[in-house]
Amino acid sequence: MSNNIHETPERIDAERADRQKIAADAAEQPADQPPPAPPRRTVTNRYALPQALYEAMAAHHRPHDPNVLHVTELVQPPRIQILQQRHEGEIIEDAMDRFWAFRGTAMHEVIAAMPPKPDRHTELSVSLNHSGILVTGTIDLIDGDTLSDWKFGSVFGVIFDPDGKPEHRAQVNLYRYLLAMSPILPKVQRLQLIYLMNDWSERRALQGGNYPSKPVVVIEVPMWDNDTAAQYLDERVALYMNCRLVTDDELPLCSDKERWRTPTTYAVMKEGRKSALKLHDNRQDAESMAAINGNKCYVEIRNGEDRRCAKYCSAAPFCDYGRIVLSKQGGQEDESE
Repeated sequence: MSNNIHETPERIDAERADRQKIAADAAEQPADQPPPAPPRRTVTNRYALPQALYEAMAAHHRPHDPNVLHVTELVQPPRIQILQQRHEGEIIEDAMDRFWAFRGTAMHEVIAAMPPKPDRHTELSVSLNHSGILVTGTIDLIDGDTLSDWKFGSVFGVIFDPDGKPEHRAQVNLYRYLLAMSPILPKVQRLQLIYLMNDWSERRALQGGNYPSKPVVVIEVPMWDNDTAAQYLDERVALYMNCRLVTDDELPLCSDKERWRTPTTYAVMKEGRKSALKLHDNRQDAESMAAINGNKCYVEIRNGEDRRCAKYCSAAPFCDYGRIVLSKQGGQEDESE
């Protein structure tokens, strides 16, 4: 099953034209009529899910409020968040692209149903007024003096970021700061990220190495002091407010890590063998090794990829960089010499 959330450029252009016409028609409506509902993205059902399941997956929608910034938005690249907000009514995604978010919502329902304890708080809402903007979030769990955020993830993600993703570390630290700024909410002394890995394999775990030994990994997150958290919050809110004033193409480009970029590598291959003899970061070293190993060896170029742009970002069709990535999708094969 494909995880690509993008439709064809032609489909997107057609949908955009239809929505622009609808918007123009709505602008001509008499002033005494109620305002139109906020735009919502189109959710398709390409995999013919049962209607009830499709409706459950398609139902989730959080309208954008310009006076509210959610912590989960603040820690993400502003280009993605702003483009999604501006083009919400033009985005097309399939219900299956919401599968993991759907599972996450179900997990939070389980957390909320935990047996009550005097020092246990589940799905706790926190907020802070910051220069006229309401910064808000929902904490998964506070158990005693420990704040934890639960997430579905992948084995690769845990191995690649053994200390937790940077945006997740920032998220729980902002939650702690919002708690600290409240005179009535509980205070915590520990922060945890709990990753439940969808693709964990017991067979692979038995082979050892850096593969996780169990499908759940608990990561202790260092706590920021209040000054550090306040500075981070100031910078992120200012960044988002400034981004609202520029055009789509002027939005700051996501970093390589935010685009989940994999670097280009050079594989030394040998005829009759499927796997590479060795992977190199530069072409010269790979060609030298191939020459030393004889004329049956050659270099295969494995092009780097912005995986998030290519498959997992609903804002990509409206992003000048994302459109370049999408235009190359399927149009380039690995080169070899």
